[in-house]
Parts: sequence; C-alpha cells; structure tokens
Amino acid sequence: KEVGERLAATAGDMSLLSVSVQMYATVTLHDYVPPQSFWPAPQVGSIIVSIIRDNHYLQKLEKVGITEKVFFRVVKIGFSAKRKMLHANLRSGLRLSKEIILSAFKKAQINENVRAQELRLEDWLKLIAALQEYMV
Repeated sequence: KEVGERLAATAGDMSLLSVSVQMYATVTLHDYVPPQSFWPAPQVGSIIVSIIRDNHYLQKLEKVGITEKVFFRVVKIGFSAKRKMLHANLRSGLRLSKEIILSAFKKAQINENVRAQELRLEDWLKLIAALQEYMV
C-alpha cells in the first residue's frame, strides 16, 4: 500500500520515485486489500495500482527542448538532500550562483522557499526550462 501511495503522490509528498513514474505514466490507486485477503496474512495492507503509459509529459519536455537526461539530472539533484530548500540543492548540485537560481524560480513562478517534494511535474518542467540556458 505504501509503495502504491508513493507512486501516486501529489505535490507535498512527491519523491524521485513518484516523479519518475508519473513522467511516463498515469498512476491510479484502486481498492484497498486487507492483509486477511492473503495466506499467510502479511503485516501490511495492499492496494491495487494501475499504471497506464502516458506520453503527455514527454511531449511537454520535447516542446520546451529539455532532454530526459537533463530533466532527471536536475530532479535527482533537487531530491538529493530532502530536508534542504530546493534552491540550495540546485545551487550546489548545478554549481550556479544563488542569483541565477532565484531568478529561475521567479521566472517559473515558484516560491524560492519550496522543497523538492512540494513541486508538481509541471513546476519541474517550468523550473528546468528557466534553468536550462545556464546549465552545461
């Protein structure tokens, strides 16, 4: 159940796993399956998850000229230190100045005090598009 919930996470609970899966597919949670439905009964509950391939975000990446490699490089850096503000992770991971990072946040209309788990996929796309001219 916990893995299913992580796959289908929304802004506030996102992880590298949820961003990665949702980039390629639509995740839907269905019925809860209690432990008593199995023999022997496990210590955890289960949930039925459907993962349907969806190219929606890949097309958006292509439209703004961002490669999958660049997208996942930035997202991975963003989630590298979970407790830190996203701008701090990106500043150190991309080796860009604080001014450039904060300018990109402003351009993407994202609060500079956000953490990686709070962004939606659309936010990641806007932020990376704003940063891409400064990345090597």
